[in-house]
Amino acid sequence: MKKFALTTLAVMAAVGVLAVQPADAKKVQQDPAVSPIEMPMNDEIQQVNGVSKETNKETQRLSNKLADATKGMVKKNWKTIYVKAVPSGDKGAVRFYYVDNRGQVYNGQVIRNTGLSKGKYMAGSMRQNEALQELVNHLQRTGQEVPSSIDIIITQGGYRSKTIFNYDEDTSNIAAYQQQYEQQNFPTMK
Repeated sequence: MKKFALTTLAVMAAVGVLAVQPADAKKVQQDPAVSPIEMPMNDEIQQVNGVSKETNKETQRLSNKLADATKGMVKKNWKTIYVKAVPSGDKGAVRFYYVDNRGQVYNGQVIRNTGLSKGKYMAGSMRQNEALQELVNHLQRTGQEVPSSIDIIITQGGYRSKTIFNYDEDTSNIAAYQQQYEQQNFPTMK
């Protein structure tokens, strides 16, 4: 009886091994609902740019300060905020755009916009310009090239997820530059 039981177990094990074949990796697809969300890294600040870690940390802090000044102005439920800062001229220019939870893009400069907190708008605009100037001063003080424009993307959780320093753009006419940026990136903006 023991021999029969062992033989039966051996046969079952062999059948089990043969029946369960590893799945072809090319055919297995991960369920998109369970896919890990990949947050974009902060391109410009994380790369090795010839300055110390402390200097890059300060650059990150100042970029966060500009992001914080902007997100405080939006009271509507938003998914993403895009900040476009052009540090030319005396104070530079900061514009921002936000996407609501339905995917509609709004211009942050339209004060009658119902998604903006009118009480915080003037103070926020001043804080934006101060934060931009502080960032530019920091870059100059540490011997880094001042970018022609800075893009900051803020996620729904309120965190700065990406900062891009753009160089060698023609920003001599800021109004035309910003209009072109809007037309290329936000053609359906309200």
